[in-house]
Order: sequence, then structure tokens, then C-alpha cells
Amino acid sequence: MAETMDVDSSELLTRYGREIDRLKKQISEVLAENEELHKDRQRLIEAGRTKEDWEELQELTNTLVQENKLLIGKDEANQTEIQRMEKKMQKQREEIQQLQEEKGQQDIHAQRVALELSRLRDENSRLQRENARIRADAQVRGGTGYAPPSDQYQHSDTESAGVASRDGDHHDRIIQDLTNEHVREVSRLRDTIQQLQGAVNQKERHIVQMQSKVQEATALVTALRDRLDAVHQEKRRLSERLAQVELNYEAALQERAQYLAHLDSAIKIAEHRKHELASLMAASEVSKAERDRALMEAARRDAQLDAISRQLEAEQQQARQQLLDAVDMVRLQRSNYKRMTGKP
Repeated sequence: MAETMDVDSSELLTRYGREIDRLKKQISEVLAENEELHKDRQRLIEAGRTKEDWEELQELTNTLVQENKLLIGKDEANQTEIQRMEKKMQKQREEIQQLQEEKGQQDIHAQRVALELSRLRDENSRLQRENARIRADAQVRGGTGYAPPSDQYQHSDTESAGVASRDGDHHDRIIQDLTNEHVREVSRLRDTIQQLQGAVNQKERHIVQMQSKVQEATALVTALRDRLDAVHQEKRRLSERLAQVELNYEAALQERAQYLAHLDSAIKIAEHRKHELASLMAASEVSKAERDRALMEAARRDAQLDAISRQLEAEQQQARQQLLDAVDMVRLQRSNYKRMTGKP
């Protein structure tokens, strides 16, 4: 069971390390992309055509900078959380290792106690056999008058029986004392084994709790990974929105440039028409008929000029509306950002 818990803990710690490395890689990619986005914004600011364009781009860039600061803040919070989790996991890993070492030592001690208990049981069996043998010898000596040979003395049957009886009693006391001591030792060893087993069970429960904490930490790492993915998606969405704003802004600038070029051309045409009208008026002094024709031609050209002016005014209105639409889009996006971040 201890080996299974050790393998599970190692797998959880290995999986946690891989998740941490992947999160660090994703955070580095997000920060690199944010830095590249800031560089792009700076290039757009430097390429501004007018003061108004620069101010509008500057405001848009400030908005994006604030959004990127939020993203960076989230990244830093994730980094701090990951570092805290690494320290916590390291501490838990050390505690698990210490518990496993203590459990191993207790297992070794329990094995030693079990061996000692087995030895004492064998000793008890041997003493019991010895006691039985001595009792049998004592009975034989008391009943038959047998006395063991001696190199110095020969005893009578009565003395042999008395000696055998005393020896038997003496051996009985020795066996009883050894038996009592053995019982006490066995009882003590059993208590020790129970204490060790209780300690081992407690350590195993502690290891299970630590593994549960490791699983909770793994779940927290997964949640951090989801949060980082959400931050990455939010950054990508902001980049796409900024790209669309840039396209709209470039289109508005092109429309404005076309309108200005068209307006300049219309002004030149109007000036040319005025010169022609002046020439016609001068020529009208030659004859009234020529003057009438000149007036009619001037009226016709005035009508053409009015039509051109109305057309230019319509185009100017259209270009102005497009610019207003682009500005409204920027304001709407800024309002959405403020509402999203909760800033006034």
C-alpha cells in the first residue's frame, strides 16, 4: 500500500511539474505578443498624418495599454500563484518523503519486534520442552531410585530422590520465572506492535491527506491554466478588434484624401469657369447678341457648377459621415472597455 501511494504521489508531482512548465511557456508567449503589439502601436503613432490623427491614435493606444496592463497584471498574479503553489508542493513533497522515511523506519522496527517475538516464542517452546524433560527426569529419579554417576561421590537411593526432588523444584521455579518474564516481554512487544501499527496507520492517513492536497493543488493548477487561456483569448480578441479599428481608420483616411483631392479639383474647375465667365463678359461688349450668348453660356456653366458643387457637397457629407462612423466605433469600443474593466 505504501508503494502504491508513493507511485501515485510521484505521478501527481510529475504531472504538476509539466503543467507548471506549460503555464510558464504560455505566459512568456503572451508577454512577447503584448510587447510586439506595443511596438506596432508605436509605429502607428509615429506614422500619423495630422495632429487629430495622432491624438486619436494616442487615445486608442492608451486604451490598449491599459488593457494590456490588465493582462500583464493577470499574468503576474498567475506567476505569483504558481510560485506559491510550487513552494506549497515542495513542502508537501518533503513532508510526504519524511512520512515515508518514518514509516519505513517503523516498518523495520516492527519487523525487528516481530523477529524478537518469534525468537522469544521459540525460546519459550524450548524452555517448555526443557521443563518437561526435567520433570520427566525428576519423576524417573523419584520412582526408581536412579542417581546420575559421579566421579567423586556415590549417593544412596533416598538421597538421590531428595536431590532429584529439589532439582525439580528449582528447575520449576526457574521455568516459572522465565515463563513469567517471557509473558511480560510478549505483552510488552504486543503493546509495542500495536503502538507501531497505530503510528503506521496514522502516517498512512496523513499520506492520504497529503495526496488529497496534491490533487487539490493539481486542480488549482488546472484552474490557473484555464484562467491563462481566458487571458490569452481576451488578448487575441483585443488584437482583432484593434486590427479592425485600424482598417476602418485607414479607410476613413483614404476617403478623406480622395475627398480633398476631389474638392481641390472642383475648386480648380470653378476658378477656370470664373475666368471663362470673365472672358465672356469682356467679349459681350463687342455685341449684345454675343453678350446674350455669353450670358446663356455662363448660366449653363453656372448650372453645371452648381451641380458639381451639390455633388461635391454630397460626397463631402458622405466622407464626413464615414469619419463620424469611425469615431463612433472607437468611442463605442472605448465604452465597452470601460464597462468591461469597471473603470469610470
